[in-house]
Amino acid sequence: MKYLFTFEKGEPVRWLGHLDLLRTFERAVRRSGLPVAFSSGYNPRERLSFASALGVGVTGSCELALLELSEAVEPSHMVDALNSVLPPGIRVLNAELCLDDTTRNPWKRYVCSEFILTCSRPEGVGPSILKEAIERLLARTRVEVTTGAENGTRTRDIRRFLIWMRPVEITGDTIRLSVGVALGQEGSARPAEIVAALAQELEGLTLRRAHRAAILTEEECAERSVGNNARSPV
Repeated sequence: MKYLFTFEKGEPVRWLGHLDLLRTFERAVRRSGLPVAFSSGYNPRERLSFASALGVGVTGSCELALLELSEAVEPSHMVDALNSVLPPGIRVLNAELCLDDTTRNPWKRYVCSEFILTCSRPEGVGPSILKEAIERLLARTRVEVTTGAENGTRTRDIRRFLIWMRPVEITGDTIRLSVGVALGQEGSARPAEIVAALAQELEGLTLRRAHRAAILTEEECAERSVGNNARSPV
């Protein structure tokens, strides 16, 4: 029996990496007493998977995960059982039984993420200047960013991952952006890379907070990406 559940990763645990989050849920599943199903082999693990890894320092309010149980339970019982043992900052919001088991990859239908990025506001930047900078960025055929890596630095083109970018709010010294980012086997773009790319058009822009607001299907992504030089996520 497979259950799709939605959870949030809040501020108290935003510095947890994906593997830390996975281990946290594995421990919580064992402590919850739920009849979890295990993989076969020499080192069996809980049958638990996530739609998309969430980076260190990034929060999320609609994260998706799939848990397989050996017998049916009420979804509300599963939610309560997990929340009773999860640490502060991680909370399961809802769960539902998955009746469609026609694909081996349950995450294939989810094609993009929506991030809300909170950035510093460079002096003198208003709505028109921000809009023009975004338009210039999205009009480019290549958007190369250079970031630090274990063996030095790496440069890569992230334009194919940017589906939309639009202002949400400009207040005081802060700019908030909504950015649609493609998910897939080719990878994705990290919030820090996205802001670094926009900073090429808007000097002084820096990332303060990154929050994933949604993981979207192709249809949901298309609805949110109308205009704004948007690209198809597939």
